Amino acid sequence: IPPDHRHIIIRGIYKPSEDIQRYPHGSVIIYIRDKGPGIPPDIRQKIFERGFTTKKQKGLGLGLALVKFVVEDAYHGQVGIIENVSPGSEFWLQLPAALPPTKSGKEALS
Repeated sequence: IPPDHRHIIIRGIYKPSEDIQRYPHGSVIIYIRDKGPGIPPDIRQKIFERGFTTKKQKGLGLGLALVKFVVEDAYHGQVGIIENVSPGSEFWLQLPAALPPTKSGKEALS
């Protein structure tokens, strides 16, 4: 990996709720950006699919599929990619600022 491709920029913001049903306490949006070669437009729709990889011999295609599953199913959030970023790639995760209450702390961890 060239030295100029090793930087990752992470930033976050709090967003007051525009969707009271989904995010009653607002949400937190996390942006993750790198300065790598980017993601070609023809595969952007596939990158969150389980089994999809660009690493031919050594990739299992689970990384971004797992991220999407955890963000959407476990935390009731959303994940996506920002298009037309140059150089590199930028992803976003939107999570509720507060999780729904649970019956016990043990359930929240399972």
